[in-house]
Parts: sequence; structure tokens; C-alpha cells
Amino acid sequence: KEYLENMGNGICRQHPSELMWQAGRSPNFFNWEDADQYVKSLNLGGFEDWRLPTPDECLKLSQLIRAKKSDCPLEAGGNNWVSKTENVEAGKWENNVLCDGSIMQWSKSKKGRVHAVRP
Repeated sequence: KEYLENMGNGICRQHPSELMWQAGRSPNFFNWEDADQYVKSLNLGGFEDWRLPTPDECLKLSQLIRAKKSDCPLEAGGNNWVSKTENVEAGKWENNVLCDGSIMQWSKSKKGRVHAVRP
């Protein structure tokens, strides 16, 4: 069973993957380098190994929040920075309805917040 657990220390734990997410909102960042520096300098809950999530991790987090499988103070939506793969920029996962159903599509933006994750 997938869900997010509020650890009560500014961290939410995703089960069963055991990823830990920053519960608070970060400031807006206007470039990837500043967002990356933010997570590299983050010290939260005694952990210093925070990183930017992958686009897929960001999508899974959003899905869990929207499905209300969480007691964590996390918000879905908005633009979020993710780890750099191939020209990845801040963006958000959007529902795009096609004639054969609904798909999620990454929509780019020039600014965004960070949902820091570890490990």
C-alpha cells in the first residue's frame, strides 16, 4: 500500500519506497542551479543528503497527494524543479485528456519550488 506518513519533524516518509520528502514549501527559484544548491545545502531532520527528485518521483508524490493518501502538509500542483536529465526545466505534471483516456504530461516553466527528497 502506497501512502505518505507525516514524521512530525518537517519530513514525510513515502511508503513502501521509504523516500523522505521535505514537508515545507521552498522559496521560488528562477533557475535550476539555485534550486540544486538549495537542496545540497538543506539540513532537515538531521539529514544533509537531500536532492532534487526525478520527474517520475515528482509525479508519484503528486499522485499520492491528490489521492489523499497522506497526512502530510504537502501541496500538489505548481511548478517544481526536478533533477536534470535532458534539458529538464521547472515544470509540473498536468492531466491531458485524450480521446482514449487521460495521460500525464510534463509542462515546462521558468520558475518553480523544490520538493526536496532523500535518499
